[in-house]
Amino acid sequence: MTSIKGRSAFSLWFAGETVSQLGTSLAMLGWTLLAYSVTHDVRAAALVGALRTATQIVTVLPGGLISDRLDRRSLLLLDAGVEVLL
Repeated sequence: MTSIKGRSAFSLWFAGETVSQLGTSLAMLGWTLLAYSVTHDVRAAALVGALRTATQIVTVLPGGLISDRLDRRSLLLLDAGVEVLL
């Protein structure tokens, strides 16, 4: 097994991606809690979580196909630009 200690670029990318995914997960928890605090209805909070999961299910396979077919560096730059705009 190869050590990643000598690969600083990969280590930085991996750490950044891990923090990004953690933030995304916490944001989803926040939206669900916000839906509950506004409506005081667990069904509304569940609906928010279910819609988030449904959109992820619908977009994961096409996203995987796109990422396999196109240049990854261009996709990473495009993704970063879209995130900044959003």
